[in-house]
Amino acid sequence: MSGSLAGALPEFLARQRWFAGGRPSRVTVAVDELLSDGAAPMRRLVVDADAVNYQVLVGTRPADALPESVGDDAVIGEVDGAVVYDALVDPELALKLLDIVSGETAERVRPAGAEQSNTSLVYDDRVILKVFRRLSPGPNPDVEVTTALDAVGFNHVPEPIAVWRQDGVDLAIAHEYLLGGSEGWALALTSLRDLYASGGDPAESGGDFAGDAERLGTTTARLHIALAEAFGVSPGVDDPHLIRVHGDYHLGQVMRTDLGWFILDFEGEPARPLEDRRRPASPFKDVAGMLRSFDYAAQVARRDRGEDEREGLGAVASAWEQRNRNAFLAGYENTKGIDELLPADPDQRARRLRRYELDKARYELEYERAHRPDWEEIPRAAIARLEASLHDNGDQS
Repeated sequence: MSGSLAGALPEFLARQRWFAGGRPSRVTVAVDELLSDGAAPMRRLVVDADAVNYQVLVGTRPADALPESVGDDAVIGEVDGAVVYDALVDPELALKLLDIVSGETAERVRPAGAEQSNTSLVYDDRVILKVFRRLSPGPNPDVEVTTALDAVGFNHVPEPIAVWRQDGVDLAIAHEYLLGGSEGWALALTSLRDLYASGGDPAESGGDFAGDAERLGTTTARLHIALAEAFGVSPGVDDPHLIRVHGDYHLGQVMRTDLGWFILDFEGEPARPLEDRRRPASPFKDVAGMLRSFDYAAQVARRDRGEDEREGLGAVASAWEQRNRNAFLAGYENTKGIDELLPADPDQRARRLRRYELDKARYELEYERAHRPDWEEIPRAAIARLEASLHDNGDQS
């Protein structure tokens, strides 16, 4: 099969959200493994696309037996008169995959939503299976960190159920699905829409987010303390301690449940090399990421208003961001044990944090230039503010 598909794979890969880049110039099939047989066989392919390995699970059916869920973007090509397609959009094959990975069975499956770099499936609203698309030797950071945190008793990550690994490479992870959880980004936007509709004081708004922001700060500090326990602490040059961090921390990576905040997806920033994402860093890297997310939420919600409203909401947006920034930092810095991982001097803490925020904003600007040019102004404005703040405080970074 793999030889017959080689010519069709470049176009298929170029259509996928999880594939980094445009149409690859060279694609070869490095692994072709049969996972399940029958009327609709499923195979696991590892394809080398311009020297980067991607995992593609494929199903094969006659054209008149394709499920309605198999759209044009999921079709790879035809082999011996049968259609070959992405197996993860086929409910029957997706249910088989859960059994292969974890030994669990389910009655229903649905996609978890559009993802940038992986594919996740939800089974019976109790298990979520994340299938890694881009493969690298050694442990995947999401598997490595989630299982390590679970082992030291940090219970604000979804409980791992099973890891699918072959030849030292992590292929997928199954963990509990947080039924009824609300994504932090969605909660923040709801708060902002309520506020912008009234145009008043964030503290008086019915959707005030500050209490959630403070509790999220506390959970974040506990995360860093647990990461230090799980992976150890390294000495830093400017910061007292370096630890393993989340690496891509923002409101879209956290969920609020009845049991508090839960933290998701420890793969780090997808545009950075894997070795950089696994390298110890200052806890401020994560803190800065969340603070930048408050700014993003305020500005994105503001952009959603009518053009005639936007200018008048500038001060309200800044007030919301500042209120939730302060609440998050209060929760974080007042958590017992976090002081041991941070500079002792408050002024030094503030300078270090601003530098990490500036670094994050510069990363955001490069990302927006490549993916959402119409959003460039959000990080560009933040860079100007942060550079001015550092300059005013005698820091020329």
